[in-house]
Amino acid sequence: MLDELGSGGIGVVYRVRHRQLGRDTALKVLRGDRHSKEDRLRFDREARLAASLGNPHMVTIYDYGRSEEG
Repeated sequence: MLDELGSGGIGVVYRVRHRQLGRDTALKVLRGDRHSKEDRLRFDREARLAASLGNPHMVTIYDYGRSEEG
């Protein structure tokens, strides 16, 4: 991780370097204190909603998922 860009109600956004593409990207993860089932469902809904929108003034969702650690 390179830098923390910001945080909100349930997530933290970092500027990271994509290993395979060799470019900087943003990575949003759940905050360490927000891992209830409701938090995960909210995070899922937010990702799906953001991915369904198309606007040149918004970020584009390229990937979504969970690590083996959750």
